[in-house]
Amino acid sequence: MKKLLLLVALFITASFQSKALAADDIVVETDDFTVTVSNIIFYDFDFKVEPKDPNQKFVIGIRSATQMAEMANGGSDEDIFEFEKDYFSMYASWYTGYTWQMIAKLMSSTGTYEDNCSNALGNLDWGEDYVFYVYGIDDDGNFSTGITRCEFSTPSATPVDMTFEVTFDEITETTVAATITPSVDNEPYFLDIQSENFTSWYVENDELDTMVKKVVSASLPMEYFAGKWIAGGVHQITSDEFTLRKQTNYNLIVVGFNNGATTAPYLFPFYTDEPTGVDAIAANNDNGKAPVFSIDGKMVSKTSDSETLNKLGKGIYIINKKKVVIQ
Repeated sequence: MKKLLLLVALFITASFQSKALAADDIVVETDDFTVTVSNIIFYDFDFKVEPKDPNQKFVIGIRSATQMAEMANGGSDEDIFEFEKDYFSMYASWYTGYTWQMIAKLMSSTGTYEDNCSNALGNLDWGEDYVFYVYGIDDDGNFSTGITRCEFSTPSATPVDMTFEVTFDEITETTVAATITPSVDNEPYFLDIQSENFTSWYVENDELDTMVKKVVSASLPMEYFAGKWIAGGVHQITSDEFTLRKQTNYNLIVVGFNNGATTAPYLFPFYTDEPTGVDAIAANNDNGKAPVFSIDGKMVSKTSDSETLNKLGKGIYIINKKKVVIQ
């Protein structure tokens, strides 16, 4: 299974790379450094930093163009130095006797430095303009060169007209099996399961796009992302794919995804509990006299007797202020 996921991950990476940027590597040369940025995909890129002086200590960083524009002087060298100083000072405050210059030295490199952004600095967002930068420091940790900048953009997703339907095939105390059916067969999509405690804030504050970026980022690198990225068509989630907590409200999140989100996210709620027979439900709710409400608070029945419950469709209902799953 691990080998299969790795092969899928390699396929996805190659696919995203081919669609991300077909241009040549981006090379920036100054009196102090030569910086190369290459293999830009929706969340990552490779870089190579070559100092002109092999003994030069240097620090790397990255900021979005939006973050640069929000700085006091629009992202000038002075802005970046002030930001870096504050950043190092924060770390220094955690340790007795440390100064920001000492932290800068600990985070510096020498010689040719090759890596990828996700490993060295963290994941990026798709469809964003970025500035990857490098600057030198002296033996005391103070800034000693100007800033060499390399500007680039991560690929943007092309919107797709696609919706999703989900059938929950089985829900137990700790597992779920479901079938996802997209309205378009050949478009890829991403899926994940998160608790309602996690998703509720993003729903209430209309920040679903931010939520998608967080769950995608948390699913990287590619060998893990591959298990949640579906190339297209109907997909069945098996009961061994997600380990869940008992008696917890969850959302199955499904969103079109190809170099970024191509659709709005769809949230399908479910509740982890053993299915309960309708006769037992009726017996536990004032002998069927309690009203039944849908998950969004609408009354669907004035009574909850066995005959009424048998007529209800599969889903989650509220009876006597308790969530009940009918399958």
